[in-house]
Amino acid sequence: SDLQIVDEKLHILSPSYFAVSSKSHLCSTPFDFLLSNHVPGCAMMFNRSLKQIFEPIPQEFRMHDWWIILIAAFEGR
Repeated sequence: SDLQIVDEKLHILSPSYFAVSSKSHLCSTPFDFLLSNHVPGCAMMFNRSLKQIFEPIPQEFRMHDWWIILIAAFEGR
């Protein structure tokens, strides 16, 4: 799903994250996530079983949200 971009006082700066970014919300295969992270970390929600799969996050992987979505895309059921 999409999200709104707001300032520190929650005034809406953009009603759509996807409208102002080059990201697409139409990823259909796990391979779509290899080249770009399409899921903002602030919008993620996951269950304990996925957390057990993706932890620990490798220190070399600087974008933890991208790591999580890659694991979810390739290991998800």
